[in-house]
Formats: sequence, structure tokens, C-alpha cells
Amino acid sequence: MTSQTLPTTIVLHLGAHKTASTHLQHAITAALPIDGVTFAGPQALRGVGKSLPELFGFPFDPDSATASDLPPQAALMALADGADRLVLSEETFAGKLQRGWGRIPTPLYFTAPGRVVQLARAFAEAGGPAIDLCLGIRNPTGYLGSAYSQILSGNRAVLPDKFKEHNPFTVVDWADYVQRLRACKGVRSLTVWRYEDYADLFPAICTAMVGTPDVTPLDERIQPRLSEQAVDTILLAKQWTGAAFKREAAEALPTTASNPPYDLYDAQTHTASRAFYADQCRAIAAMPDVTFLQK
Repeated sequence: MTSQTLPTTIVLHLGAHKTASTHLQHAITAALPIDGVTFAGPQALRGVGKSLPELFGFPFDPDSATASDLPPQAALMALADGADRLVLSEETFAGKLQRGWGRIPTPLYFTAPGRVVQLARAFAEAGGPAIDLCLGIRNPTGYLGSAYSQILSGNRAVLPDKFKEHNPFTVVDWADYVQRLRACKGVRSLTVWRYEDYADLFPAICTAMVGTPDVTPLDERIQPRLSEQAVDTILLAKQWTGAAFKREAAEALPTTASNPPYDLYDAQTHTASRAFYADQCRAIAAMPDVTFLQK
């Protein structure tokens, strides 16, 4: 039976995609129960009537969604289930990884600020606290390369040059995204970390998320990138349709020492991306009211 109390802390982890979000969600889930914490990840927040917009009365697509009949306070109490700290982790809340034929949305996650404001307003109406946001970021070429691998694993086979033409690495502007999130009414704090530092910062990330570093990281890699041979095979047969073939190619030709992960970019582009990313990280670290975790 759900306890009729409101949480005093609400943490919203926005991902982003391709920043070890799934690994973090699985590790926290494996560590449960954690005293005083209710954790709701994708398994709890996806499906008809389960998403945060549906639960709190602002469904993204009212024509196909099921909005909750519960008032905001009752919905928040039910979600928190008596815990003092409610942790929500759902990267799709910020928006889609790609739109159309392999295009990364610009500006990055442009729907996220409006959605955060709507959710914060619902929490405030329920008598709950302002939101503490958490966010992982990643080197633009690494982010885009991993996104491309995921797109190929899905139902589309976009040629590499076409993907790069549509998505120059400069579209991945984390500083602009963080600045837009900072401006959201109803946000109390914002904690940011680099994907590249994820392993070293894992205890600090878990402390920001669930209030304790006592979470054990999982050994396995979640959603590994496609190998060079797998990508070549998928593109060779791009006239074939269906996810089954792509999955079989990925499983038959996994990443190994002799079959490295597919790299979408050349060394010169990686170098330019790292410089662009370093400038963004410096800008984020200098922002007031932002905690930028660093090793």
C-alpha cells in the first residue's frame, strides 16, 4: 500500500542517450532496495499510461496517450511510494535520439526544457520540491558514432557519408543544452559529468543520483557498438529490410581485438571534436548553479 507522503528530494536523470545511461540504470536497479529511495527507470516509466507526461497530465501526443485521472499530488505520492528521495531516470523524456532519416535534433534535445518546466510545475502543484537534474555528456564524435551504430541496429541503414552530412559534430553542443536546462523554472540544481569519466566518477554519480556511493558497477557493457565487419555487412545488404538481419550480423560479427568498433570519423575530425568538446566542458564548469563532476 502506497504511503501518503511526499518526497523531499526529486532527482530527474535525463540521460543523455549513448552516455552509459542504461548501465547506470541497471546498476542502481541491482543495488535496490536503498533506504529512503524509490527509483523509477525506463521499465517503470515506459508503456501506455506509465510515462511521466501521462502520469502528470501533459502527454506528448494526447491523441494516442492515456493521461492519468489522478491529481498531481496523488500521482506523486503513488510514484514515490513513501520514499523521501524519488529518483527518475528516463533519457527519452528529454526527446528522441534522432528524427527522420538519421538526423540528430537541433538544437540538441530542443524539447527537453519545455518538458522539464511542465514536470516541475506538476510537482509544485502537488506540493513537491523543485527538481535536481542529472546529465551525462559525451565527446560529439563519440556521441554521434554511437548514435549511428544504434540507428544501423534499428530499422534503417543510413550510409555513413549521408549521416555525417546531416550531422556535423558541431550540432552536439552540450554547453548550449545545459544553459537551456539551467533556465528552466522549477529546477533546483544541475549535476553534469562526462561519459569519458564515467568509470572513475561512478561513486560520485551514484551519490548525486541516489544519495549514496554504495552501488556496484556492472561488469558487462550495455548496448556495445557495432564492429567494423558488422557495419560493412549491414551496409552491403542495405537493400534487405528487417531488424532480424541486422541483429544477426551484429551477433555473428562482434567487436573483438581483430574486429574493432566501427569508427565513423577520421583522426582529424576526432581532434577537432575533442577541442570543441573541451571548450564546452570549460563553459559548463564555469556556469553558476551547475555541479560539473570531474575526476
